[in-house]
Amino acid sequence: MRTWIRRGWDQRWLRFALALVLVVAGVLWWDLARLQRPGFLEQGSISYGGLAPAQAGTLVQRGGEWLSLVGAFWVSPWFNALLIAVLAAWLGGGLAGWWAGWCRNEVAMGVFGVVFLAVHWLVGFQVWDRYLLGLVPLLALLGARAFTALYSAIRGIRWQKVYVLGLAAVLIGTLGTPALAAARSEVPVGGDHGAYDGIDHLATYMRTQAPPGSVLYHYWLGYHYRSYLYGAPLRLHWYPGLEDLVRDAEIYRREPRYIAFPSWKDGEPAIAALKEAGITLIPVYQTTRRDGSVSFALYRMDGP
Repeated sequence: MRTWIRRGWDQRWLRFALALVLVVAGVLWWDLARLQRPGFLEQGSISYGGLAPAQAGTLVQRGGEWLSLVGAFWVSPWFNALLIAVLAAWLGGGLAGWWAGWCRNEVAMGVFGVVFLAVHWLVGFQVWDRYLLGLVPLLALLGARAFTALYSAIRGIRWQKVYVLGLAAVLIGTLGTPALAAARSEVPVGGDHGAYDGIDHLATYMRTQAPPGSVLYHYWLGYHYRSYLYGAPLRLHWYPGLEDLVRDAEIYRREPRYIAFPSWKDGEPAIAALKEAGITLIPVYQTTRRDGSVSFALYRMDGP
């Protein structure tokens, strides 16, 4: 019996791997057959602004930000704590043991989720909530299996009914308010919550006030600037690091140079590096959000 089950699993994984290889091979063949260069993977990396290992000094902050987004899957800290406790008990074998409680699908989903988060943490991906959307159904499935395993471990129909009714009351009590807040767009993930308010006004200022040939240095919002400033007689320069920023600013010191910082990112390291190189930043424009808080600050470089 076990041999038959193992053989069935092996055949399923073999079919999955074969189908995946055929799809990947077809996509790569299509990309190689195109005349347009670079390829779509390289172009995607270029358009994204490049990817590199995250700087060691940012790992703690990045880890906290990614975990904060995971905690926002269901918003409620009470439900998150309950889910973690049930998953830990299930994983630790407190309910039915590792191999008795977990099948290969769930092991694969759990490993994939951990590796997915680790890659996004260690590589310099932007900490954006939409990158984690694919993990929500996987974690929901694992949580459902854990709650089901706990139900199966309870002896007696009466206690099972108590468990079901109690769990339903807990879910309604812990998730009801967050669900209503999400329906009213009050949860600060996804959608438009004002982070980019004013970027269109900043682009208008650059189009109308910056002399032709001016340079706009940026680090976080290259795609957005390219969209809003498409066709403008400006040069957009994404700097991968502070050394590149300073070097390029010194090389093109005869051209009008600008740099913009969104308020939700720390621009102090760039400001300090430019100041050390003898370049002064003169505030020229500022945008605000719908609540009146500053959203973008634009500076003109002067010197050396």
